[in-house]
Amino acid sequence: MIRHVVLCRFRRDVSEVAIAQIFAALKALQHQIDGIIAITAGRDNKLIPQSAEVRMTMRWTTPEVREQLIKRIDAISR
Repeated sequence: MIRHVVLCRFRRDVSEVAIAQIFAALKALQHQIDGIIAITAGRDNKLIPQSAEVRMTMRWTTPEVREQLIKRIDAISR
């Protein structure tokens, strides 16, 4: 099993609606790409509400699944 942790921060101009959509799309990847065992994603609420940090723990079965996951995360985050 391969485990990967991703941390990111949203720009201050990204809306709460957009952030919620990104979280939903990231969590949905588990059902869209075979070989993903689990995705945990969420918001780290800070004192400054205009920013957010995303923390995910992802597990997959092969390097090919990892590549698919990275491509989808990149597409979602744009």
